[in-house]
Amino acid sequence: MLASLDTIDWADLTHAYGRAKDVPDQIRALRSPDPGIRDKALHSLYGNIFHQGTRFEASAHAVPFLLELVADPETPDRPAVLHLLTQLAIGYGEQLLPSGYPLDDHRAVAAGGDLLLAAGKQFTDVEDEDDEDEDEEDEDEDDWGEDVALFQYLQTLESAEEERLFAYFALMAYDAVGAGLPMFRDLLADADAPVRAAAAYALAWYPEERAASLPPLLRAAADEHPAVATTALVAIGLLGVTPPQETASDLASETATVLDAALDDPRDVVRWGAAIAQARLRGPEADARVAEELRGWIGRDDAAHEEIAFNHGDLRGYAELALRELGDEPPA
Repeated sequence: MLASLDTIDWADLTHAYGRAKDVPDQIRALRSPDPGIRDKALHSLYGNIFHQGTRFEASAHAVPFLLELVADPETPDRPAVLHLLTQLAIGYGEQLLPSGYPLDDHRAVAAGGDLLLAAGKQFTDVEDEDDEDEDEEDEDEDDWGEDVALFQYLQTLESAEEERLFAYFALMAYDAVGAGLPMFRDLLADADAPVRAAAAYALAWYPEERAASLPPLLRAAADEHPAVATTALVAIGLLGVTPPQETASDLASETATVLDAALDDPRDVVRWGAAIAQARLRGPEADARVAEELRGWIGRDDAAHEEIAFNHGDLRGYAELALRELGDEPPA
């Protein structure tokens, strides 16, 4: 477990607080039998490789080891690690609703970021060369000191270039997490319901993997646990509209059947999930029952469900967003 963690030159990578030398021990701590140690490590990782939603150079490099933890059933708190991975991939998911992940836009903004990163790694500030000897004694400090070339380089960038570089960091993390999608699809059959729900949530943000993810998500939509079924339904919607060449396929037919059946489910959160998905996929052409179901959530006082990760479990707020996709304004 984590055998290659120390093969990464973490001191050469950076995160929100400087050199990423603390990351391997934090990743290892996620395996600790002590819940307090695990919580502290998770909090630290959220603070340094996912600082206020920003991904950094070290973020993508941490992902394979987090995936390794999730793959092992003996790892404690696997849903929490899965959620960290998903946030490393997409940032704050509530900002992407109701449309889903804008992958094409992200790739366009990040284009050329690899060249900026390469230049940053080689950057030398001539003025600081004279101070090199004075700074040697501080080179072990984990901060954005003057000896961090990438930090100095950032100070020279125009705002558009800095945006491109950080978009590239985020895209690196997104693609690194994407390597775990086959495992996430397998985890939809895990014995632990929170793991199943977290896996469905992660799959929702990878539209390019729609064809591979849809069949297991359709099966998960019938899960006996309502949070799993609901999360799978919303994920189906976020993966996007069936391409024209697939509209007559068995998969498209099965998707329509599953979504229509779920709208009649006796569990209210499952009906909510079906309505959210249909609003996303069918828009104004959705059945009138979709708007009716969503409107029913607007005035509810019990519309918070922590087990459902979308929109932080605020089902009422998500229903309001979905109503607008129907061309229907939520009631004031």
